[in-house]
Amino acid sequence: MKVSVLILTKNEELNIAQCISSAKQVSNDIVVLDSNSTDSTTKIAQKHGARVISRKFDGWASHQNWAIKNIDFNNNWVLYIDADERIGEELAREIVKLHPKKNIVAYKIYRDNRFLNGEKLRFSMSCPGILRLFQPNFVRYERQINPVCIANGQTGRLKAELVHYNFSKGLEEWVLKHLDYARREAYEIKLKKPNVKILKRLTYYLPKYRFLFRFIYQLIFKLGILDGYAGIRYTILISFYEHLIEEFKHDQ
Repeated sequence: MKVSVLILTKNEELNIAQCISSAKQVSNDIVVLDSNSTDSTTKIAQKHGARVISRKFDGWASHQNWAIKNIDFNNNWVLYIDADERIGEELAREIVKLHPKKNIVAYKIYRDNRFLNGEKLRFSMSCPGILRLFQPNFVRYERQINPVCIANGQTGRLKAELVHYNFSKGLEEWVLKHLDYARREAYEIKLKKPNVKILKRLTYYLPKYRFLFRFIYQLIFKLGILDGYAGIRYTILISFYEHLIEEFKHDQ
Protein backbone atom coordinates (compact mmCIF):
# COMPACT_ATOMS: atom_id res chain seq x y z
CA MET A 1 0.00 0.00 0.00
CA LYS A 2 1.17 3.51 -0.84
CA VAL A 3 -0.10 6.13 1.59
CA SER A 4 0.20 9.82 2.28
CA VAL A 5 0.37 11.00 5.89
CA LEU A 6 -1.61 13.97 7.24
CA ILE A 7 -0.56 15.63 10.50
CA LEU A 8 -2.48 18.53 12.08
CA THR A 9 -0.39 20.88 14.20
CA LYS A 10 -0.56 23.92 16.46
CA ASN A 11 2.64 24.76 18.36
CA GLU A 12 3.99 21.21 18.26
CA GLU A 13 7.74 21.89 18.17
CA LEU A 14 8.28 19.33 20.94
CA ASN A 15 6.56 16.54 19.00
CA ILE A 16 6.69 17.15 15.29
CA ALA A 17 10.21 15.87 14.53
CA GLN A 18 9.63 12.45 16.13
CA CYS A 19 6.16 12.25 14.60
CA ILE A 20 7.47 12.86 11.07
CA SER A 21 10.36 10.48 11.64
CA SER A 22 7.94 7.68 12.52
CA ALA A 23 5.72 8.56 9.53
CA LYS A 24 8.62 8.17 7.12
CA GLN A 25 8.44 4.43 7.72
CA VAL A 26 5.26 4.27 5.66
CA SER A 27 5.29 7.30 3.36
CA ASN A 28 7.39 9.78 1.39
CA ASP A 29 4.42 12.16 1.14
CA ILE A 30 3.96 13.75 4.57
CA VAL A 31 1.70 16.78 4.81
CA VAL A 32 1.54 19.04 7.87
CA LEU A 33 -1.59 21.18 8.11
CA ASP A 34 -0.55 23.88 10.57
CA SER A 35 -2.89 26.24 12.41
CA ASN A 36 -0.65 29.31 12.41
CA SER A 37 1.84 28.07 15.00
CA THR A 38 3.86 30.73 16.81
CA ASP A 39 6.76 28.41 17.63
CA SER A 40 9.18 26.49 15.38
CA THR A 41 6.72 23.79 14.29
CA THR A 42 6.66 24.66 10.59
CA LYS A 43 10.43 25.16 10.32
CA ILE A 44 11.10 21.80 11.95
CA ALA A 45 8.49 20.10 9.76
CA GLN A 46 10.03 21.50 6.57
CA LYS A 47 13.52 20.61 7.76
CA HIS A 48 12.38 16.99 8.12
CA GLY A 49 10.93 16.88 4.62
CA ALA A 50 7.24 17.50 5.17
CA ARG A 51 5.02 19.68 3.02
CA VAL A 52 3.55 22.45 5.18
CA ILE A 53 0.17 24.08 4.57
CA SER A 54 -1.09 26.84 6.88
CA ARG A 55 -4.75 27.44 7.65
CA LYS A 56 -6.61 29.15 10.47
CA PHE A 57 -8.19 26.59 12.80
CA ASP A 58 -12.01 26.78 12.75
CA GLY A 59 -13.01 23.66 14.68
CA TRP A 60 -11.83 20.08 14.47
CA ALA A 61 -14.39 18.60 12.08
CA SER A 62 -14.39 21.56 9.69
CA HIS A 63 -10.58 21.70 9.74
CA GLN A 64 -10.24 17.98 9.02
CA ASN A 65 -12.93 18.04 6.35
CA TRP A 66 -11.15 20.93 4.65
CA ALA A 67 -7.93 18.92 4.65
CA ILE A 68 -9.33 15.79 3.01
CA LYS A 69 -11.23 17.84 0.41
CA ASN A 70 -8.59 20.40 -0.54
CA ILE A 71 -5.13 18.94 -0.03
CA ASP A 72 -3.64 17.33 -3.11
CA PHE A 73 -2.22 14.11 -1.70
CA ASN A 74 0.16 12.06 -3.84
CA ASN A 75 -1.53 8.78 -2.96
CA ASN A 76 -5.08 7.44 -2.89
CA TRP A 77 -4.85 6.40 0.76
CA VAL A 78 -4.23 8.80 3.65
CA LEU A 79 -3.07 8.01 7.18
CA TYR A 80 -4.10 10.71 9.62
CA ILE A 81 -2.10 11.04 12.84
CA ASP A 82 -1.71 13.67 15.54
CA ALA A 83 1.64 15.20 16.40
CA ASP A 84 1.70 13.40 19.76
CA GLU A 85 1.31 10.00 18.09
CA ARG A 86 4.01 7.66 16.78
CA ILE A 87 3.91 4.91 14.19
CA GLY A 88 5.76 1.95 15.66
CA GLU A 89 7.64 -0.63 13.62
CA GLU A 90 4.86 -3.21 13.91
CA LEU A 91 2.19 -0.83 12.63
CA ALA A 92 4.49 0.40 9.86
CA ARG A 93 5.08 -3.14 8.62
CA GLU A 94 1.37 -3.89 8.66
CA ILE A 95 0.51 -0.78 6.64
CA VAL A 96 3.26 -1.29 4.07
CA LYS A 97 2.25 -4.92 3.49
CA LEU A 98 -1.48 -4.21 3.44
CA HIS A 99 -3.46 -5.23 0.36
CA PRO A 100 -6.88 -3.59 0.80
CA LYS A 101 -9.93 -5.32 -0.61
CA LYS A 102 -11.87 -3.39 -3.24
CA ASN A 103 -14.88 -2.85 -0.97
CA ILE A 104 -12.85 -1.49 1.97
CA VAL A 105 -12.64 2.32 2.09
CA ALA A 106 -11.12 2.83 5.55
CA TYR A 107 -9.35 1.02 8.38
CA LYS A 108 -9.68 1.41 12.14
CA ILE A 109 -6.54 1.67 14.22
CA TYR A 110 -6.40 1.18 17.98
CA ARG A 111 -4.13 3.27 20.18
CA ASP A 112 -1.53 2.43 22.79
CA ASN A 113 -2.19 5.32 25.19
CA ARG A 114 0.55 6.54 27.54
CA PHE A 115 0.42 8.61 30.73
CA LEU A 116 2.84 11.26 32.07
CA ASN A 117 5.92 9.09 32.50
CA GLY A 118 5.12 6.76 29.63
CA GLU A 119 3.01 4.36 31.71
CA LYS A 120 0.69 2.35 29.50
CA LEU A 121 -3.00 3.05 30.16
CA ARG A 122 -4.32 -0.25 28.89
CA PHE A 123 -7.76 0.00 30.46
CA SER A 124 -8.46 3.47 31.88
CA MET A 125 -7.78 5.21 28.57
CA SER A 126 -8.87 2.45 26.24
CA CYS A 127 -11.07 3.43 23.33
CA PRO A 128 -12.61 1.77 20.27
CA GLY A 129 -10.70 1.70 17.03
CA ILE A 130 -10.57 5.03 15.19
CA LEU A 131 -10.78 5.40 11.41
CA ARG A 132 -7.33 6.74 10.61
CA LEU A 133 -6.34 5.06 7.34
CA PHE A 134 -8.77 5.94 4.57
CA GLN A 135 -9.53 7.01 1.04
CA PRO A 136 -10.39 10.73 1.41
CA ASN A 137 -13.33 10.64 -1.01
CA PHE A 138 -15.17 8.16 1.21
CA VAL A 139 -14.96 9.79 4.64
CA ARG A 140 -16.09 12.88 6.50
CA TYR A 141 -15.71 14.21 10.04
CA GLU A 142 -18.45 15.22 12.46
CA ARG A 143 -18.35 17.10 15.82
CA GLN A 144 -16.06 20.01 16.59
CA ILE A 145 -14.76 18.42 19.82
CA ASN A 146 -13.59 14.81 19.89
CA PRO A 147 -14.53 14.51 16.19
CA VAL A 148 -15.75 11.25 14.70
CA CYS A 149 -14.68 9.99 11.28
CA ILE A 150 -17.61 8.58 9.29
CA ALA A 151 -16.97 6.24 6.37
CA ASN A 152 -19.26 5.89 3.37
CA GLY A 153 -18.52 2.22 2.79
CA GLN A 154 -17.11 -0.86 4.47
CA THR A 155 -14.26 -0.62 6.95
CA GLY A 156 -11.58 -2.98 8.22
CA ARG A 157 -9.21 -2.88 11.19
CA LEU A 158 -5.49 -3.17 11.69
CA LYS A 159 -3.93 -5.32 14.40
CA ALA A 160 -1.00 -3.10 15.40
CA GLU A 161 -1.54 0.00 17.52
CA LEU A 162 -0.64 3.66 17.16
CA VAL A 163 1.33 4.91 20.17
CA HIS A 164 -0.30 7.97 21.73
CA TYR A 165 1.64 10.26 24.10
CA ASN A 166 -1.32 12.31 25.27
CA PHE A 167 0.74 14.07 27.96
CA SER A 168 3.83 14.69 25.83
CA LYS A 169 3.81 18.42 26.63
CA GLY A 170 3.17 17.97 30.34
CA LEU A 171 0.22 18.08 32.70
CA GLU A 172 -0.29 21.85 32.52
CA GLU A 173 -0.77 21.79 28.75
CA TRP A 174 -3.22 18.87 29.06
CA VAL A 175 -5.27 20.76 31.65
CA LEU A 176 -5.39 23.99 29.62
CA LYS A 177 -6.33 22.08 26.47
CA HIS A 178 -9.15 20.25 28.24
CA LEU A 179 -10.46 23.47 29.74
CA ASP A 180 -10.99 24.66 26.18
CA TYR A 181 -12.44 21.28 25.16
CA ALA A 182 -14.87 21.38 28.08
CA ARG A 183 -16.19 24.81 27.07
CA ARG A 184 -16.65 23.72 23.47
CA GLU A 185 -18.28 20.41 24.37
CA ALA A 186 -20.64 22.13 26.80
CA TYR A 187 -21.74 24.39 23.96
CA GLU A 188 -22.30 21.42 21.63
CA ILE A 189 -24.33 19.59 24.28
CA LYS A 190 -26.60 22.60 24.71
CA LEU A 191 -27.17 22.72 20.96
CA LYS A 192 -27.66 19.01 20.49
CA LYS A 193 -26.85 15.91 22.51
CA PRO A 194 -23.88 14.18 20.90
CA ASN A 195 -24.21 10.72 19.43
CA VAL A 196 -22.50 8.54 22.01
CA LYS A 197 -22.90 5.04 23.34
CA ILE A 198 -25.79 4.36 25.69
CA LEU A 199 -23.58 3.87 28.75
CA LYS A 200 -21.84 7.20 28.37
CA ARG A 201 -25.15 8.88 27.45
CA LEU A 202 -26.20 8.42 31.07
CA THR A 203 -23.81 11.23 31.97
CA TYR A 204 -26.04 13.61 30.04
CA TYR A 205 -29.13 12.57 31.99
CA LEU A 206 -27.45 12.60 35.40
CA PRO A 207 -25.60 15.95 35.24
CA LYS A 208 -25.18 16.37 39.00
CA TYR A 209 -23.35 13.06 39.19
CA ARG A 210 -21.36 13.41 36.00
CA PHE A 211 -17.98 13.35 37.80
CA LEU A 212 -18.90 10.40 39.99
CA PHE A 213 -20.39 8.37 37.15
CA ARG A 214 -17.30 8.80 34.96
CA PHE A 215 -15.00 7.96 37.86
CA ILE A 216 -16.82 4.70 38.64
CA TYR A 217 -17.21 3.84 34.96
CA GLN A 218 -13.51 4.33 34.21
CA LEU A 219 -12.15 2.67 37.31
CA ILE A 220 -14.57 -0.26 37.71
CA PHE A 221 -16.44 -1.00 34.48
CA LYS A 222 -13.46 -0.26 32.22
CA LEU A 223 -11.10 -1.93 34.71
CA GLY A 224 -8.96 1.18 35.00
CA ILE A 225 -7.94 0.03 38.48
CA LEU A 226 -5.76 -2.59 36.74
CA ASP A 227 -3.59 0.25 35.41
CA GLY A 228 -2.50 0.88 38.99
CA TYR A 229 -1.61 4.31 40.33
CA ALA A 230 -1.33 5.79 36.83
CA GLY A 231 -4.85 4.58 36.02
CA ILE A 232 -6.29 6.13 39.17
CA ARG A 233 -4.59 9.47 38.50
CA TYR A 234 -5.79 9.56 34.91
CA THR A 235 -9.33 8.61 35.98
CA ILE A 236 -9.41 11.55 38.40
CA LEU A 237 -8.29 13.92 35.63
CA ILE A 238 -10.79 12.74 33.01
CA SER A 239 -13.60 12.68 35.58
CA PHE A 240 -12.85 16.29 36.51
CA TYR A 241 -13.02 17.10 32.80
CA GLU A 242 -16.58 15.74 32.78
CA HIS A 243 -17.36 17.95 35.79
CA LEU A 244 -16.05 21.00 33.93
CA ILE A 245 -18.34 20.26 30.98
CA GLU A 246 -21.35 20.32 33.29
CA GLU A 247 -20.23 23.54 34.96
CA PHE A 248 -19.62 25.28 31.65
CA LYS A 249 -23.10 24.29 30.46
CA HIS A 250 -24.49 26.74 33.00
CA ASP A 251 -22.26 29.53 31.69
CA GLN A 252 -23.44 29.27 28.08
